[in-house]
Amino acid sequence: GVDRAPTTMSTYVYTRRTLAEFIKTEFKVSDLAFGQLNEQFIRDYQDFCLEKKRLAMETVRHYLSILKKICRIAYKEGHSEKYHFCHFKLPKQKETTPKALSRENFEKLRDLEIPEKRRSHVITRDLFLFACYTGTAYADAVSITRENLFQDDEGSLWLKYRRKKTDYLGRVKLLPEALALIEKSRDDTRATLFPPQDYHTLRANMKSLRLMAGLSQDLVYHMGRHSFAS
Repeated sequence: GVDRAPTTMSTYVYTRRTLAEFIKTEFKVSDLAFGQLNEQFIRDYQDFCLEKKRLAMETVRHYLSILKKICRIAYKEGHSEKYHFCHFKLPKQKETTPKALSRENFEKLRDLEIPEKRRSHVITRDLFLFACYTGTAYADAVSITRENLFQDDEGSLWLKYRRKKTDYLGRVKLLPEALALIEKSRDDTRATLFPPQDYHTLRANMKSLRLMAGLSQDLVYHMGRHSFAS
């Protein structure tokens, strides 16, 4: 909430949890001092996460980078006499091609009739469609307000906001479809343009929406940005 997002904090928590489990399993103690570490420790921890915890390599890579970072901080602050793992190379990041939603799948999702009792799914679908029409990330879509709307000399409405991830200023001319979604979700008692929705709820709803719409592609929120770009 200061210079780290809550989702980043959770990664540190899970790293510590798996590290504590690794130390207890492999060394039969509750903790180790920095002076007891060696270069093999981080490799054994990597194997533990991959083979015994069955974690994905991308997840393990995050954990290893945090462990390296903590060891660097410990060395700089005088808690450790040695900067452990400074020569350890993190596993290569998997190259993935950004995917956009096909027009056919986009139209299936857009035209999907969702029962009113599934209000949460309606919100998720509208947030995703807004991303497709504007390129906004989830963190930005759920935090933008009417103060982020500006009218140009020709009377067209623009969305101007600071991206949470990079702090860069984003400017997007709003399509009629995006304006219709804003109007649909309008609630003058709420500060934000769209109802707030927890990210974990949104992710679960995206999986349900894929099944409900009979889509041939996996559905994740970030696809909206790529769909907008393409």
